[in-house]
Amino acid sequence: MASLPLVLAGPIVRKATVDKVWFWIACSQEVKGLQPSLVPYQQDGSIWTHLVDDVFKEIPLLLGDFRTVRLGENIWIALCSAVPKSGKLPDDILLGYELLIMTGKSDAIKTTKLSELGLDITYVPFKRPTFVIGKLNTQIAHGSCRRPGASGEDAFGVFDEWLAKEAPNAFTRPASLILTGDQIYADDIALPLFEAVHSLAADVFGYKEVVPKADGSGFTKVDNFTWKNSPAPQPGTGAGSKAPVVSETDLWSGRKKITHRVTSPIGFSTEDGDSHLFSLPEFCSMYLAVWNPELCKTYKVDDGTNEDLKDYPRYVKASRRVLANVATYMLCDDHEITDDWNLDKTWDAKTKVSGLARRIISNGLAAYCCFQAWGNDPDTFDDAFMKTLATHFEALRKGKGWPNASAPDYDKLLLERQWSFMAASNPKALCVDTRTRREFKTGKSAILSGKLVWPYMRAPLDASGFSPGDIMLIVLPTPLLPHRSMMYIQSKEYSWPRDAYEGDFEMYGNYAEQRAELMLWLRANYKPSALVIFSGDVHHGSVVTGRYAYGSKLDDINAGKADWVIRVVQITSSPIKNVKKVAYEKKRWWTAWQTDAGNVGESLVSQYEYQYATLSKDSYVAMQAKVRDLKGALGRKTYIFENHLCVVGMPTKPGDSVKSLFVGVKNGKLATANITVDTDNAANKFVVQKTNGITIPPSD
Repeated sequence: MASLPLVLAGPIVRKATVDKVWFWIACSQEVKGLQPSLVPYQQDGSIWTHLVDDVFKEIPLLLGDFRTVRLGENIWIALCSAVPKSGKLPDDILLGYELLIMTGKSDAIKTTKLSELGLDITYVPFKRPTFVIGKLNTQIAHGSCRRPGASGEDAFGVFDEWLAKEAPNAFTRPASLILTGDQIYADDIALPLFEAVHSLAADVFGYKEVVPKADGSGFTKVDNFTWKNSPAPQPGTGAGSKAPVVSETDLWSGRKKITHRVTSPIGFSTEDGDSHLFSLPEFCSMYLAVWNPELCKTYKVDDGTNEDLKDYPRYVKASRRVLANVATYMLCDDHEITDDWNLDKTWDAKTKVSGLARRIISNGLAAYCCFQAWGNDPDTFDDAFMKTLATHFEALRKGKGWPNASAPDYDKLLLERQWSFMAASNPKALCVDTRTRREFKTGKSAILSGKLVWPYMRAPLDASGFSPGDIMLIVLPTPLLPHRSMMYIQSKEYSWPRDAYEGDFEMYGNYAEQRAELMLWLRANYKPSALVIFSGDVHHGSVVTGRYAYGSKLDDINAGKADWVIRVVQITSSPIKNVKKVAYEKKRWWTAWQTDAGNVGESLVSQYEYQYATLSKDSYVAMQAKVRDLKGALGRKTYIFENHLCVVGMPTKPGDSVKSLFVGVKNGKLATANITVDTDNAANKFVVQKTNGITIPPSD
């Protein structure tokens, strides 16, 4: 067993407001208490003396919150808060923090300073990690899709480099970071990473979990599901020798057979699954392996056999420093659990009746809860909820991996929760869980955020203080307005519904009516002047702008005389690490100039869209959208295919501009692309023009 560091993951700055800031950490020893302290820094690293007390030279704090849960033999997750004695922390100022970590037995408490652990999580010129609570600062970073075994350099490396330059400026550095989904990949894991996770799970949790068998006949240890595919048999060397005829699926690992769409008896549908995560220790240890550079190195995630994992501890180190210096909010998508989670009615129905499927999903959600969701808004997780999780965790620990009779309560609690929340960014961001509460219409792709989801959107919006006419910021894991090339290539390569899983038919554009329904609901209840959308999932970055318009006559709408218009600005940022080489780099499509699918799609496909719907005899809604051109060395004309994150400067009032800066990796170096677009919702901006009977693209 390797010697475990005290801090297994973190620290991460979580929900941050002027009245309270939360910090998250995972430790290998029981945490008896966490005590934060704060100092206000000037740009040169000196302290604003008028904001601190005379004795300790720190911002006076009250006794804050402390919450902890034990996950396994050697792992505790903890949250604490810093609460200002004055009632309000300063905004738009660099705030540096220290954490005192209290561990040990009650009669022998040991106190360790975070700064003494040598984590290397500070930016020059500051002695402490820092963050900003934005008021004038409306910079919000976002990104998604981080698969360590995928192509290209992890974008956290260059983003950390970029942030190091911006760190002293409280107005230009991001005040918030929103991770919009697929922070881990539970179903598609490079073998060296899984081997590291497997070893790490044994050391940290101290047991092998026992899970329901696939056929429902009892229980089995999770390690009885193999994670290495068998090599194909080779022909002998003698005359007439032949390799035995063996089905491809016979060569798959036990985990792949359980989870692959061709063979899964439990309803899963991943295309991968060779080393799919199953147990709670595995899911949790995945986060540890990709969030802690020391563990990443010690457990040999980069063992020299996989080029895509080369030097990965360096990128993990960069990600740790970023998360320690920006208030971070995390929304899950499918890969935190398994590919295509709840894609359609068949998937949903089959997994609901499988004890193994339910336990795998629950374990993934429990890990998501503890490592990501809990810190988004800790007060929304009541004591009863966390106690149910803690009871199950403790039963597994004491039972050496065997669950007790309360395990079904654990499954039910997690499977029935809806995970939408309001991020305390500036402006606040409604982060929408589009994986649960889906609606399934016969013959249609799923409705991702329809009537079953609206109550979970309404509650945080109502509590947020949103005012009619304001700009609304919404985070959707997948784009509302997809890049037109992506839709074209999907339709050319995959047939609906036969190839629903292979083609990922779960985008808003696959069932376009739901987009208008969502816009009408937002208009009827909140009347935003503009909607800014952050999205990910699709392995490219882009900016799509458009407008939704409503009126009694289509002719009036098209002539710029709608009753109302909502401006839509969508910024998609994906991937952090998951370049799709097949689509964007390999030459696959023949044209007059042989090139790849990404170039063909961008060159030949119309990059705009119109949509119309009749609501009643004298009631119409119309939409126009356009994929925008980007400026800069990163990516191509209308999209970023390289690994990246995006920093968005949000407007301070209706009509102002949205400024997007993509920060990514090009030829091994930091590169950027940018665009500035307006949020003007004037009715005369929605105009449909025709030339010789042909509709021409919208101007913006």
